[in-house]
This record gives sequence, structure tokens and C-alpha cells, in this order.
Amino acid sequence: MQYTLISSFRRSVMRQDRNSIMRWPSRDGRTPFALVLFPPPPSLLSMSTPACSNAEYTITHAPVDNTLGAWLLGAFFALILSGFLFLQAYLYFRLYPDDRRLLRIWVLIMLVFETFTTVMVMHTTYYYAITKYWDAGAFDILPPVWSVSLLPGVGSITGLVSQVFFARRVWILSSKLRPVVAIAMVLILGYCGCFVAMSVKLSVLQPSTRQATLSALTLTDRFQAPSVSSLYGSAWIISVASAVQMVADMMITSTLIYLLRRHRTGFRRTNSILDTLIAYVLSTGLITCFFHIINVICSAAWSKTFIWATTSCILLKLYANTFLVALNIRKSLGTLGDTEENTSRYPQFQRPDRREHSRAMSPPASPIELNIRHIDTSSRDGDEEHWSSKLPEHVLPGDAI
Repeated sequence: MQYTLISSFRRSVMRQDRNSIMRWPSRDGRTPFALVLFPPPPSLLSMSTPACSNAEYTITHAPVDNTLGAWLLGAFFALILSGFLFLQAYLYFRLYPDDRRLLRIWVLIMLVFETFTTVMVMHTTYYYAITKYWDAGAFDILPPVWSVSLLPGVGSITGLVSQVFFARRVWILSSKLRPVVAIAMVLILGYCGCFVAMSVKLSVLQPSTRQATLSALTLTDRFQAPSVSSLYGSAWIISVASAVQMVADMMITSTLIYLLRRHRTGFRRTNSILDTLIAYVLSTGLITCFFHIINVICSAAWSKTFIWATTSCILLKLYANTFLVALNIRKSLGTLGDTEENTSRYPQFQRPDRREHSRAMSPPASPIELNIRHIDTSSRDGDEEHWSSKLPEHVLPGDAI
């Protein structure tokens, strides 16, 4: 007898030997693939195994739309955010060529990691959607490709590079709040540790199955070798890591907002800049926390799918974008203060055309004659006051005095 892995895409091919194919039950009405024991035609002979009796076995497999489809959506969003990231990087090096060398190296390191994660996301998508298109069990049986194994660890390190920047700001601004920063950094390192452990779990394979292909694996090796679907049992790691990172984000965000509000002054320009910074910090913190909450919900509620991969791919790029936007917003804040100062000094409440019309219709202002007398008290002989009169000056109303 022979074993043959039949995909739903290959059912039309197998119609030539319908008598040897048994119908198998389906719980959801669409069975992605099944392992059927039968004597196949010679043209479809795939591999030989010891003889056994006729039987039928069904391998449980999640539908493609909530596994590979969810990953594909995450890859789309990740590529969009990558384009925005490289635009922000170009603006940074164009607007701030005189920044400190440490900060510029920091940005370059972050770009290297982000480029590598983009390559891994694209390679994973191409490998499982194109290269292994006809291998129905590639997602659940074959060992994971190298890009899937490295992506969780490298992606978490990228987030660490971005988060250290914001934690460093709080560390510099206030020495009293450094314990809060230390706790947040411990949580961020815990987040990285969870995903590095996931990468290790996907990368460490048995030597006999490390380079195995679908046709070379025996039936026993197929169910012993780690695969992408082995992440189904690690969904709790995703939930814990996202929750830990969300707490760290909330700590850093709330601390930054507290420091900015404490530095408010009576000057309108300074307060305007601080209000803009507070709005930016609050919005970026809320965005990252929102996606972490979605990630926790998806990984906990649908642990047997890859729906959480969509939000995970978005979070891969979100931290780096907030980091670069925080650097590029500095020059805009400087011009914002000047604009606020000018508009507060010379307020204009009318449209330009109406303002010109009102000036044309108003009668000319009559000059006011001012006789200004100067009191000279420089003489020390007696209490005589020497008055000296000046020529009259003509001052128009509204002129600066």
C-alpha cells in the first residue's frame, strides 16, 4: 500500500481513479487536505512505506484564510508602513545633518533591523504562497523556513531599539522617575525574551529533519518535526508578551506626559509647544496600546489561527515609525512657536478681502497734536524746575508707541 498526501487543489487530478479515493468527512464544509491510504496510480506515486491495511486518516488543518491569508494581510500593512518609515528616514537625514553622531548611528541601526524584518516578511510570504503553493502541508508539516524562525526575535529587538529612545528621554529629564524607567525597561526586555524564545523554538530542529522536504520525510518524522503550526501551542506567549509590552508603553507614555505638564510656564509659545508634544505622546501611546490589546484578544480567542500575525506585523513597523516621527517633529515645533507668537501679537479675525474693504470705507484718521514737555530735575540749586517744550508730534491711532 502507498501513502499519498492529497490537497484540495489536487482533487481534479485524482478524478481519474475515483474508485480508490474515499470521501472523508468535513466539520466546516471545506477540508483543506487529508491523508488517504490507497493504492494510487503510478503517475501519482509519491513515496513508499511499509504495507498496511486500507484506512483513512484526516489531518486537522485550519482554513487558509485565517492562517496564510491573515499573514498576507499583515505583510501588506507592514510594507505600507515600511514605505512611510523610509520616507521619515530620508527626511531625518535631510533636515538634521548636524545631529549628534550617536543619534545618527541609532537611526541607522534601527533602519538595518527594519530592512531585515521587511525582507523576512516578504520571503515568508513568497515561500508559503508561491514556492510551496502545491504543498498543502507546508504550513503544518514541513519545518519552518528560516525567515519565519528569525522574524520574532529580530522584530522584538527592533522594537527594543525604538523603546530605549523614549525611555532614555525620561531618564534624562527626571532623576526621580528613573525607577519607573527601570521597571519599564525590565518589562521591555521580558517582551523581547518571549519572542526570542519563540525564535529558538522554531529554529531548533532535529538534525535528520533540518533539511527535509515533504517527499523525504517519513510519516513519523512529519509529526515530530516542528512546523509553523507549532506556534498554535505558543499563542499564550504572544498574549503575555503583548500584555507586558503594553504595560511598559503605558508607563513610559504616562511618565512623559507628566513631565511635559510639569514644565508648563506662563508663556504662550512654550505652552503651545508642550501641548503639541503631549498630544503627540498621547496619540502614539494610544495607538500602540490599541494594537497590543487587539493582539492579546486575537491570540487568546483564536489560538489555533494566525489572525494575531496581522497585528504583529503592524507592530513590527509601528515603533520605528513613532521613533522617527519624534525626531522629525522637532523643527516643526520650533516653527509652531514662532507662528503662535506672531498670530497672538497681531490677531486677524476677518477675511483678507473684508479687511481691505473695511479699510477703504472708513474715514481717514485725524492727527492728534501732542505737546510733550520734559521736566528737567538735573539742577541741584533750589527746587526750580526747568520746563522745556518740544515741537508737536503728529501720531496716528494704532501706531506702535
